[in-house]
Amino acid sequence: MPRAYDAGDRRRRHPLGDGEVVLVVVAAVLGVWSRSVVAVGAVALVAGVASKRTLVLITCLAMGCVGAWRSQVEWREAVPLHIGRYAGWVSVVGESSE
Repeated sequence: MPRAYDAGDRRRRHPLGDGEVVLVVVAAVLGVWSRSVVAVGAVALVAGVASKRTLVLITCLAMGCVGAWRSQVEWREAVPLHIGRYAGWVSVVGESSE
């Protein structure tokens, strides 16, 4: 079967191991959940020290900061423009009129 895919004797390897991918996911989830770049930096620093690889540190920072930034943008857009009593007509789409 390896001949069919021309894999040869070279072993292909993902640049990050299983534990390192878990650290990157934790940094990304924490960034989205907390919307804090400081929290992402702390997790990335711990991940970099735990794995002793710069690639893990950079990946954690990148994924976590992008997650925190997008979370901040989306949360800002989810806040209503007007707060208070609503006066007017509302149509609920998808609800039957029966």
